[in-house]
Amino acid sequence: MVAINYESFRFRPTYWLVIPLLAVVAYLNVLRIGFLSDDFVLLFQASTAKSPLYAFAFDRTQYFYRPVGQTLAWWLNWQIWGYDPLPFHLVGLLLHAGIATLLGLWLAEVFPKQRIVGWLAGALFAVYPLSAEAVGWLADQWDLWAALFMLLSLYLFTKWWLRPGGNGRILYFLALVCYFAALVSKESVLAFLPIYAIAALLATARRDQTAIRRVALSLVPFGLLLIIYLGLRITALGSIGGYPISSNSPLSGFLGNGWDILFSRFLYLLFAPVNASLVGLATQQSLALLLALAWIVGLCVYARRSASWLILAVAWLVVGFVPALNLSLSIQSSDLQQTRFLYIGSAGYCIGAAAVLYNVVISIRHRLTKRMAIGGIALVLAACIVGSWSNLRSWQAATNYDLAINQRLLNLIPAQPRPRGTAWYIQDLPDNYRGAYLFRLGLGAMQRFTRSLDQTVGTVAIPSDATTEQVEQLLRKDVRDSYGLRFK
Repeated sequence: MVAINYESFRFRPTYWLVIPLLAVVAYLNVLRIGFLSDDFVLLFQASTAKSPLYAFAFDRTQYFYRPVGQTLAWWLNWQIWGYDPLPFHLVGLLLHAGIATLLGLWLAEVFPKQRIVGWLAGALFAVYPLSAEAVGWLADQWDLWAALFMLLSLYLFTKWWLRPGGNGRILYFLALVCYFAALVSKESVLAFLPIYAIAALLATARRDQTAIRRVALSLVPFGLLLIIYLGLRITALGSIGGYPISSNSPLSGFLGNGWDILFSRFLYLLFAPVNASLVGLATQQSLALLLALAWIVGLCVYARRSASWLILAVAWLVVGFVPALNLSLSIQSSDLQQTRFLYIGSAGYCIGAAAVLYNVVISIRHRLTKRMAIGGIALVLAACIVGSWSNLRSWQAATNYDLAINQRLLNLIPAQPRPRGTAWYIQDLPDNYRGAYLFRLGLGAMQRFTRSLDQTVGTVAIPSDATTEQVEQLLRKDVRDSYGLRFK
């Protein structure tokens, strides 16, 4: 038998097709998820918009400013598919597959002698279970668009950096356009500009002052775009992002609780990206401990060999997680709520993991042991696919509950014209099912679509401890056709 030199392994272009295939296998079940919670609000906005320009208007009453993401994810999909979640989710699935493939292709440009590591990073990201909320919930599809445009921009910029001649100007211009498209898709990419510089220098053989100066000058137009965008946001909307800033964030006080959140939730979830409400807390904690120990051993033995990759991985984690660290929202490790904020940042974790796993394989000299190590990587990918399937179970169940609740309401309150409008005063509205959102928002908009009327049901949340008499008083004061609803 002929021994294989894995360090000089001949990488075939057809191998890239495996990455989107893995993404589809891992997240195919998103096609069984319906519209949930915020989806109905965004769908209502898209269905009532007279033109796609509605998303580009500055409006201080709106929580976010994501015009490109909102136009592509909602207005365009609504125009093509209407009230049908299946094609919406198909678009999201293809986006995730494209993002994972672009991640690998970009890394292969930065490290052309280790293309297999870029491939492995893309494959890990394609199946990583922590992406369930970002890929499975349509209301977060603009995170996918932002990641796609950002990676496309990085890929084009890196190709221009390495081969500036010929059509280099076109590549640079397209990279700039994609960067701006990423900015106005979602705020999660605001801090990514340093990645351009780090990747360019890592891809450069001679990192002297000339290379540093060239990097700085090449990023000036990108920096100006970022400054202009931030200036417009602050002037027109009064804020940089959409969600309020937490008083305990690291950037508002380095001694605050933000660093506790970083280590106790963000890093913990990277090691244990499974829904504890489905698989059990003991399983999640055991997985976190096992992977943490594996990382400690891997870094102690292979950190020097993987230095360039780990520099890029750590930088990516920092710029990906800093915006999320400063939000007032609470990322739940128990049921993976709000983990969509970790979607783009978790690619850094996959980059570092791919580098360490690669160096584990090439350091083994015994042929049979080496093949067993490669088989172990295949098992890791398979385990991640199973984890993704598991995490999506709650979203599929939430869809069934969502439809059942809606049908029950249709039976209780018949659909008919109501000239004065309709108001529902609701106690204990079901918020989520094991991390998957039900009716945190959107119940009234859902009723508009399913009742086939040009009326949106106005919903008013009332305290759980409100008495029947108090609810009746609210109903009497409302001139609309009003109902009091209580969920068990």
